[in-house]
Amino acid sequence: MPVEVAAEEQMLYWLGRAAKEIRDEAGLTRSQVAGALAVDQSTIQRFELGHSWPHDIDSVLNAYASLAELEHPREVWKRALKLWNSGT
Repeated sequence: MPVEVAAEEQMLYWLGRAAKEIRDEAGLTRSQVAGALAVDQSTIQRFELGHSWPHDIDSVLNAYASLAELEHPREVWKRALKLWNSGT
C-alpha cells in the first residue's frame, strides 16, 4: 500500500524543485544561494530535495528571486504550483 504524503510535504517537494530549476536556469550554484543567506549549503540542498523546510522560507525565496533576477519571490511559488498542477 502506498504511503500518503501530507499536503505540506508535497508542496515542499514542488517548491524545492521549482527553486532548483530557477537556480539552474540562472546558472547559480547552491553555494551562491547559501552564501546569500549565510547558511550551510546542506540547508539549501535539503530544501531543494524536499527533505526539510528552511527556518525562514520568505528569506530563502527572496534570495532565489534576487539572485535569479526574478521580478518577485512569488515567481518561485508560481513555478511550484505550475509543476504541482502538471505533476511533472
